[in-house]
Amino acid sequence: MDSNLNNLKDYEFNFSEVIEYAKNHKVSIVGIQLPEGLRRMQNVLAERVKCELGCEVIISTEPCVGACDIADEEFLNLGADILLHFGHSKIPCLSKTSLPVFYIECRSNMDVENVVNDSLNKFVNGEKVGILTTVQHVHKVNEISNILSKGKLTPIVSKGDCRIAYPAQVLGCNFSTAREEIKNGADSFLFVGSGYFHPLGVAISTKRKVIVADPYSNEVKEIDGVNNEIVNKIMRQRFGAIAKAKDAKSFAILVGTKKGQSRLGCALELKRMIEKHSFQVFLYSVGRIEPEYLRYYNEDAIVSTLCPRVAIDDFSRFNKPILTPIELQILLEEKDWNEFAFDEII
Repeated sequence: MDSNLNNLKDYEFNFSEVIEYAKNHKVSIVGIQLPEGLRRMQNVLAERVKCELGCEVIISTEPCVGACDIADEEFLNLGADILLHFGHSKIPCLSKTSLPVFYIECRSNMDVENVVNDSLNKFVNGEKVGILTTVQHVHKVNEISNILSKGKLTPIVSKGDCRIAYPAQVLGCNFSTAREEIKNGADSFLFVGSGYFHPLGVAISTKRKVIVADPYSNEVKEIDGVNNEIVNKIMRQRFGAIAKAKDAKSFAILVGTKKGQSRLGCALELKRMIEKHSFQVFLYSVGRIEPEYLRYYNEDAIVSTLCPRVAIDDFSRFNKPILTPIELQILLEEKDWNEFAFDEII
């Protein structure tokens, strides 16, 4: 538990809003939902919530991929009064939840100055650089901008569509901020954060250079949206899935039941497209895609309108090809191969 307490110091957890709410409402049971990256701290956080609010705490064990994956119905059924959703920012245009949800964003205390300074030599003087990051580091955007300016670069900061809460923020399923920054003059991007999925999606979506400055490993890496080993590996994987589905005569389209992942309109449009090509197609509602569920599907190929990351992150777990909406369009020759991009919920 001591190491978890140390990990807790790496983040700022703002409880002020939920404490104020609890003072004015009867709160006896609180639900907690966390992403995998915060699981190691779940007991410490539960104890803190219990002390702050004086209530019973229930921790969800379900996987949580983002603010699109709210467990409000689960906790409503358990009699919870509120839900604390850790690690993600609220999606501004998300539909109304079944009980009050408070987003505890977990701002990182990690220093970004050194790794951002190390990234400067990846750009040329005067280059216009779009700044991108995740919610853990959005409070560092001004600091990052100042470092770029001192390095004779022009920082570009923009806000994306209505699913994006903050300027410079990107989600794993939404790169609209990057496209806005291109409209505002960005030549390339600096992504401050860990992991490859966000910068990979930006690189493939925009066909621009993305420099990754990781404050956790203090490493600086470059992802070229056109010619890069990581990009090429993902592209080969996705083209392999499309090729595997080439002989499919029947399709299952998955419609998400999670509030932030439900795209029925998209699913119906894809269904009409498949029927236009004289193939059989069925719609299925699903909360989460698991390999064991798919054995009951008789269709040759599956099209997911849920979280765009599932088809890519969990590619090797499935024995049937799982395509994104864009990949289906490529398969049916409604789009060209050079129009490939990561699926987004926008």
